Parts: sequence; C-alpha cells; structure tokens
Amino acid sequence: MSRIVRTQTCIWTLCSIFAFCLFKSFTDAVYLETTTLIEPYTTLCLSEFIGTNTYTHITVSGVSLPQDKGLKVVVKEQGSEKPVYSESNIKRAVSISFTTIHGNAVICCVSAPDVAVHVAFSIKSGADARDYSIIAKSTHLDPIDGFIQNALDEFVAFHKAQVAGRRSIDKTSAQAAKTFFLLTKFAIANSIFIILTTFVYIIYFRSFFMTKKVI
Repeated sequence: MSRIVRTQTCIWTLCSIFAFCLFKSFTDAVYLETTTLIEPYTTLCLSEFIGTNTYTHITVSGVSLPQDKGLKVVVKEQGSEKPVYSESNIKRAVSISFTTIHGNAVICCVSAPDVAVHVAFSIKSGADARDYSIIAKSTHLDPIDGFIQNALDEFVAFHKAQVAGRRSIDKTSAQAAKTFFLLTKFAIANSIFIILTTFVYIIYFRSFFMTKKVI
C-alpha cells in the first residue's frame, strides 16, 4: 500500500514539474542577466518595466574592476523623486532587494571610474527574484513545498501581468476612441468650412460679374 502511495506521489510530482515548466515557458517574470563593458567616465542605465507591489532583486558587480577603483550605482523607480539605492566607490558586488511602489519601470545606472570596466547586471522580479532554496531552509519547508510556493508565486505574477495588460489595453482603446472622435469632429468642421467658403465665393463672383454686366 505504501509503495502505491509513493508511486502516486512521484507521478503527481512529475506532472506538477511538467505543468510548471510548461507554464514558465509562456509566463516568465522579468529576468535579465547581462555583462557589458562600460567605458571610462561613462554611465550605463538599464530599464525594465515592473508592476506595482512586485518583489525585485538587483545585483551589480565589477568583473574587471581594479582593487583601487570603485563603481557608482543608482537604482530608482520611474516617477519617484528619491532613489531606492545610491552609493559611490563600490568595490564589491552589490545586492539590492525591494518592493516596487510606483509600478512604472525600475532603472539601474552604473558609472565607471577612469578605467573601462566589465560589469555584470542582474535584474529579477516576482518569483524569479526569490531564492526558494534559502526560504525552504529558513522556514523548514520540504523541497516540494518550496516548489509549490514558487509555482503559486508564478501564477500570482501572471495574474498581475494580465490585469496590468488589460488596463493598458483599456486605456489605449479609450485614447484611440477619443482621438477618433476628435478627428471626426475636425473632418466635419473642415467639410462645413469648405462648403461655406465655396458658397461665399460663388455669391461674391456672381455679384462681381453682375456689377460688371458680364452676366
């Protein structure tokens, strides 16, 4: 009996993993990792659209940074006056975690010193930003429970993306309808103006030729 239950559990786990991988292939949260070269005295900014109330994790490290040099890192949300993080002369890898408030875009800017530096960026949000192995160890969760929690967070992120997309579509549709209405009013007004102008010209030229006894 226990062997049958164990077999059913394994099958359920494999099916869950397959469904989660299929879901991930269609609904990924923001996940950006890149390494690039920043020229001396140059600032490079990366911007990613991230929704409101979304857990975000950013890491920045100078791959080829000399020991006596430092980077300047500024992380902010678009629409916010104060940066989330701002430090100068950073010589080690930086790890920043926060929850978005404005929900427009997260901007990460890195300024190089007087030498060219290869810098590694990582911007993650939603479920991708959480380290579930650490969460499982700290909360004494079973690995399967951590996997399920990850899947739930992915579904929540997907739902938020759907809501944000629907709002964006509704806003765009309303703006398009408003623009169409204004264009229609302009076309009608322009047609009326042309008709009235033509009528006035007809009356003017008729009166002119009659005074000259041409007609």
